[in-house]
Amino acid sequence: MPHESFTVRETASKLRLSAASVYALCAAKKLRHQRVGVGRGKIVIPSDAIDEYLARATVSSADPAPEAPGTSDQKGVKAFAHLDPQRLLAAWKEQGKA
Repeated sequence: MPHESFTVRETASKLRLSAASVYALCAAKKLRHQRVGVGRGKIVIPSDAIDEYLARATVSSADPAPEAPGTSDQKGVKAFAHLDPQRLLAAWKEQGKA
């Protein structure tokens, strides 16, 4: 018995993504798919491919989350200390926001 397959739009709905995101996942070969038909054909995604993708995309809660760039507090230096407050204020004034 063949596995159930879904269109790009159906897969997007199941993953709660846009169709463009599903096309991008297929193009990046992160989501297994098949092309059926003539020419470039139509993309169909087997149901087990969706399960495989979700399994690979799952992040274990036991792993610590990666720290966002620019937020570390190394040697007592506060995050974003490299920003010049005078230049920021001048830029805001130019845009009429301050």
